[in-house]
Amino acid sequence: MAEKRSGFARLTAEVALGHVGIVLGLEVSRLARNNADWYRLLDLCGLTDTLIADADGIYHRGAYGNVGYG
Repeated sequence: MAEKRSGFARLTAEVALGHVGIVLGLEVSRLARNNADWYRLLDLCGLTDTLIADADGIYHRGAYGNVGYG
């Protein structure tokens, strides 16, 4: 599904390449249209030490227990 959404596909590619330090959004779980895309992005963020942040806090997927900082 991400293939049809060029912005989301580019985001995941840039995260996978390690070019992104943090993914920001008002509600980051809404970035993906389905669970498979969302969990793929989460896994990539964990592998590349990319932070994820939204109005609820900042999360480091690679940290033990999915640590939130906010």
